Amino acid sequence: MRGDRWCGLPGNRELRLVLEGDRVLLTVEPTIHLLALGFGFGSLVSEVGGFGYVDFVSTGTVATAVLFSSAFPAMFGTLVKHRFQRTYDAILAAPSTWRSS
Repeated sequence: MRGDRWCGLPGNRELRLVLEGDRVLLTVEPTIHLLALGFGFGSLVSEVGGFGYVDFVSTGTVATAVLFSSAFPAMFGTLVKHRFQRTYDAILAAPSTWRSS
């Protein structure tokens, strides 16, 4: 990443900062959950279904982080297009014809 050119797009410094912030949050949030639930609550529980509690919680934490990191951008884009850009209102208001075949 040199200067203002990132991914071949000139002048996207704000986009780069947002994506770098997302990368940090996607690393920090599962770590906090693992520390709080795995080691904090894990001192009270030893095993879950034959697995160590930290192993049990860490797999769930990773799966949740992957799910949220993929679902949130899709939901956020839909919200912005619906509420702020009014894309869906424009689609409904566009003149079109409908014919049954």
